[in-house]
Amino acid sequence: MLNCFGYQNGPMIISLAIAGVHLLCCFIFSTYFGVYGPAMAQSLSNTLYFVLVTLYSQRINDRNINLAKVSLSRESLEIRGLHEFMKIGGPSIIMTCLEWWSFELMTVIASYISIPAVATQIVIINNSHVFFMPHFGICIAANILIGEHIGAR
Repeated sequence: MLNCFGYQNGPMIISLAIAGVHLLCCFIFSTYFGVYGPAMAQSLSNTLYFVLVTLYSQRINDRNINLAKVSLSRESLEIRGLHEFMKIGGPSIIMTCLEWWSFELMTVIASYISIPAVATQIVIINNSHVFFMPHFGICIAANILIGEHIGAR
């Protein structure tokens, strides 16, 4: 949501800081906790990122962002057109979850083969994410620009 309102620098700086903290946590946690260390470091990094971006978004005093924030109330839970939305969104949710779970399942299966197989699997997944993210970013930017132009009319 912050990207749509032009506040992309704060989350980017937070993300870069969390990346450094994550590297340090991975090193420390893998030293003390062995195989469980990187998973613990990932959980800590994700939680810390969520908390910091939430605090950052609460400090922004922009009228448009305040209008976009929705509090849970009886009226907000009574969404008209939910059935039509779920007809479109439901299959997309299922498709995204199945894709994510298939990568996780391949990593678990590779762990039964050998440690080099898991390492290879992780390198392949990371490379696919690196090559996929620029295209995904362009799609997000195009959606934001199209939404701004439609909203300006």
